[in-house]
Amino acid sequence: MLTKLNPAILKLQYIPVINSLRGLASVTVCLFHLICLPLNFLQHTFIFEIAPYGRFGVQIFFVITGIVIPIALIKGRYTYRLFGRFMRKRVLRIEPPYLFAILTGIIFILLRNYFLAKTPYPIPTIKSLLLHIGYLIPFLKGQKWFIIVFWTMAVEFQYYLLISLLFPLLIARKFVVRILSYCIVFALALSYRNTEFALVWLPVFMIGVIYASFIYKKINLSEFWTVLIVSIGFSFFLHGFIISFISAGTLAIIHYFSTYESKTGNFFGRISYSLYLVHTVFGTAVTNLFVPYVSGFFAKVLVVVLSFVVSLVTAYVFYLIIEKPFQKIASKISLRRKTAEQKI
Repeated sequence: MLTKLNPAILKLQYIPVINSLRGLASVTVCLFHLICLPLNFLQHTFIFEIAPYGRFGVQIFFVITGIVIPIALIKGRYTYRLFGRFMRKRVLRIEPPYLFAILTGIIFILLRNYFLAKTPYPIPTIKSLLLHIGYLIPFLKGQKWFIIVFWTMAVEFQYYLLISLLFPLLIARKFVVRILSYCIVFALALSYRNTEFALVWLPVFMIGVIYASFIYKKINLSEFWTVLIVSIGFSFFLHGFIISFISAGTLAIIHYFSTYESKTGNFFGRISYSLYLVHTVFGTAVTNLFVPYVSGFFAKVLVVVLSFVVSLVTAYVFYLIIEKPFQKIASKISLRRKTAEQKI
């Protein structure tokens, strides 16, 4: 049971186990899509029954984001005056790979329509592309993400905006201000329950946020436990047992195994964002290519394995060429003008 701080965490520039959890989350989501998206491929098999649980990797990402962004804000001594700097740093970190993923998806659609002219896939309109760039798809009726995972990118971006506005209140010195800010968070969560918006996911994010506040001594143990239990309760009410259990379990792993590190975990953690962005383009394309030609169960499993390997290779290349350079650029933007922000 979490009753005291893990002193090792405060001494670290980053929390090593988070890399492994990022990798795990990305891989589970990837496998879920590779197995379940192709129609009439692995239906009625035990793998098809298990794979949907991989979608809950998204909530692992939400808890992680709930922790690392507040830690960055605390270390950067964030105030509202730093809002522009904070958002510029986040946009430089996430937007370029996202834009290249959009471009890659469009190229694949054009190639697919050229070679499979009898069954063309709708090409996104200019309006749709502009809405994608601004993460505005869910704000207009009738608009859909043309790559399925992009909805979570919009949720995360909305979270960046919300946390930049709410976090100074959540760690305010006055207890009454913190109480009011907690009430605002949970009221917002109940106000709009569309899962394509960040509001309904605030209790899941708060599981991470309140932990960051606690380990950096912005709140005491009793306040931490109270808000954590309330966050898990709201998560259960809004999203059910599995999501609330996985979210709480993610936090427990981060706390009790904070120093866990492995080369495999670090590798998957590094490419997790790139894998998340490109697997539905490259991996699913490979699966769809083989769907008409394979029938046996083991042959289909081999196709999934091949699709996963292709996803990993393309994600690694995407990471090296696109994500990593912009990651370095973003890391040069410090919230504090004089002291470089530590990498989370």
